[in-house]
Amino acid sequence: MNQKLFSLALILLVSGGLFTLQGCQKVEVKRPVACTEEAKVCPDGSAVGRTGPDCSFAPCPQVESPKPCTLEAKLCPDGSSVGRTGADCSFAPCPLVKPPVVPSEPPSDPVKEPTPSDGTSVKTTPYGKPVSMRVNDSVVFPDGMTLKLKEINDSRCPAGVQCIWQGELSPLFIATQNGASDEVRLGTVRGSTLSLKGRNYTLVGANGTGATVRVDLVAIP
Repeated sequence: MNQKLFSLALILLVSGGLFTLQGCQKVEVKRPVACTEEAKVCPDGSAVGRTGPDCSFAPCPQVESPKPCTLEAKLCPDGSSVGRTGADCSFAPCPLVKPPVVPSEPPSDPVKEPTPSDGTSVKTTPYGKPVSMRVNDSVVFPDGMTLKLKEINDSRCPAGVQCIWQGELSPLFIATQNGASDEVRLGTVRGSTLSLKGRNYTLVGANGTGATVRVDLVAIP
């Protein structure tokens, strides 16, 4: 009986030892692999690196293809047209329209120049156009001739007085050019026109304080 128990205990001891030896067999543990520090540039400009057990490149972000814009046109103020563009398909800006350049009008003649200290005025005027002057006023013509109203002689018959003739207003002008001066006497009744050195002087009108004269160039034969 004791021999049977001893045999059974020996069998159990041997079986337990074999089981323990089988459980202590070497187990291979896989360690993670370090990937190289490389980068791949994606179509959208971003970059991805290597990852995972096989160190393959990570997938690039998905890039959405641009949405096609509708074929519409917008009429601009200058007559051109623009279409839709950009991510939001808005209309492109119209070209800038520059305002038309309006030429400035030349000043009308005669042009009044600065007034001298004595209260008289100097004007510039072309030939062939009437110009009004007060006593001591001067005008300058394009060729440099200066015409000054020196005085106005009033010989008109006073009201209520019987005179031999009615009298007139007779302005006296001084024409100066290149240092030489000539007197030009005109009248409202007699001698309203005078020709002198290639110029015709015509008295258009006069009063007690001023006169209007027109000077024309004439060809000298």
